[in-house]
Amino acid sequence: MKILFELALGLIFTTILASCGPAVSVSPVSSPLEAKRDERLVGVWVQEENGVKNFLHFAPRGTNRIKIFPISHSEKDSDGASLIYELFSSELGDRRFMNVKLHSVNEQKDAEVTRNWPGYIFVWYEVTKDNVLRIRIVKEGGFAKTIDAGKLEGEVVRNEEKKVIGVKVEATIDKLAAYLSKSDLDDDFNKVIEFRKMIEPEVKK
Repeated sequence: MKILFELALGLIFTTILASCGPAVSVSPVSSPLEAKRDERLVGVWVQEENGVKNFLHFAPRGTNRIKIFPISHSEKDSDGASLIYELFSSELGDRRFMNVKLHSVNEQKDAEVTRNWPGYIFVWYEVTKDNVLRIRIVKEGGFAKTIDAGKLEGEVVRNEEKKVIGVKVEATIDKLAAYLSKSDLDDDFNKVIEFRKMIEPEVKK
């Protein structure tokens, strides 16, 4: 039941506790001090497949950030997020990215997670006029080829079979922005997954 949702955004971040997971960056795509909240994201988004509903609740935090509460459930089972995440948006020309990281709610649990998750996970996104949220999460092994080629600073960890099991991007904000503004998204990001916004009915007074 969880597989689709893990790929979709919510519980995927818990895979960082395992031996492999999405590429993690020390720096965001842009400065959080200059970020503006993308108000279009605020609200509840849903995706349904094979009888499973996956929800992403984006709630405002502070002046320019958003908290993420992922929930997945079917008629037989449900699964809420054991962790909460936060993001701020970056705009690079016609591209937008979420800079996602752990939101501090439990210091002991957070300490365990942040040892394996030292920074940000990038998610490309767009919001259409008909209230569809389209996202592409950075791949497991994303940025590895670029780091190996010396185009971005970072560390690529491989197992005995030479398979990539971890990527830590250490490039500066400026270098990340220059790369992601022009790169082929297929190289570093998974396929598009779509969510629809749940629109609250208007209450007649």
